[in-house]
Amino acid sequence: KVNGGMFKVENADLDKDTYFAANLVSSDIKKKPAAKDIVGYRGLYVDIDAGRNEDKTYLNNEDVAKAKVDMLKVIDTLPTPTAVISTRNGYQLYWATTDINDAEVHRTAENQIIDILSIADHNVKDTARILRVPGTMWCKDPDNKVNCRSESGQLRSNRYSASFRR
Repeated sequence: KVNGGMFKVENADLDKDTYFAANLVSSDIKKKPAAKDIVGYRGLYVDIDAGRNEDKTYLNNEDVAKAKVDMLKVIDTLPTPTAVISTRNGYQLYWATTDINDAEVHRTAENQIIDILSIADHNVKDTARILRVPGTMWCKDPDNKVNCRSESGQLRSNRYSASFRR
């Protein structure tokens, strides 16, 4: 399955969560990547979640939908992400980059975005981050699966430098 020209997913099992690595991973890896598995840097990302109830359960769909309206207002103030991936509990924003060559430059740029964006999950900033593939399912709750989609309906071709200049 080709999704917007950016992701190629073959034989996706919709009963399982499906992810892509935000950065380039060693080709011989067969598990979730770790920082040591990253061989190149191709993007910056932010995770925005509606949060959870006091008992750590997910918010109901109505409360998440209300929160997502407010999230989109904030997202609209940012440099246009290459992908805005709608998940069950919020959004994953991804900016494809052109000039990040090492982990320290990536870490600095990632931290700058997260520090500026107060609604971002400040724990989601490792170089080996995986993000949801648009067009696949969020399956953490088997009784409440949700289609993860590109919010704009398509993935954009915009690319940024680490300083967020096109």
